[in-house]
Amino acid sequence: MKLMTLDLIVSEEVKYMIESGLLKPGDKIPSERDLSEKYNVQRLTVRSGLQILEDAGVIYSKPRSGYYVANPPIKKIADDIVSTTSEIQSTNNEFETKIIKFTEKEIDKYLYTEMKLPLGTRLYELKRLRILNGEPISMDYSFIPKYVTPGLEKFNFENESLYAVLEREYNVHLKRSEQNIVVIKAEENYCYDLNLTPQDYVVLQSGIVYDQNGQLVEFSETYSKVGYFEYVTKSK
Repeated sequence: MKLMTLDLIVSEEVKYMIESGLLKPGDKIPSERDLSEKYNVQRLTVRSGLQILEDAGVIYSKPRSGYYVANPPIKKIADDIVSTTSEIQSTNNEFETKIIKFTEKEIDKYLYTEMKLPLGTRLYELKRLRILNGEPISMDYSFIPKYVTPGLEKFNFENESLYAVLEREYNVHLKRSEQNIVVIKAEENYCYDLNLTPQDYVVLQSGIVYDQNGQLVEFSETYSKVGYFEYVTKSK
């Protein structure tokens, strides 16, 4: 039988404090010094144990402040059409959206293969950084045909949900989606904004959304840090 290392024992003890309710989401974890004295281990061992929990998404760190209990993963229903804004706002988290890019472009070869729209089709490209409790957690790319949503550039999607605007302003009711979820190595074009390195992994959720008339409304790609979302499907 494999023996538990000291850092793993520390991580399990702290995890027990969280699971038993002694520490709740948002609570500060006891300091490295306090934990090292409590468990009679070196601070380096405590640091390694806390890193295990941080890597698992159980706790998170704040520079020059310490470690805190993370909120449980946010459930994303993979086969349902719900905006990220709505999913996160339904939790007790501080949430912010930052617009990285919002522009108009012509469909390229890659988007042509995904969206199956004619070459030359004009699209809106909306790139949004999602920030949870001050921590960037995902980068969303949305590509919307301009002929479906003319004038979309006048809306501020730092304050409004894209799907809410589509329904309210364009009478577009989202009825069906085709989604794919994979784990991949992080890519350089969003690593900086997500505080990642190319050696880190992300969850990529990509897919097409259709409206009540079967018309393609959006192709999206969302790159999320591991541990912040729990992907579930509805039972049929």
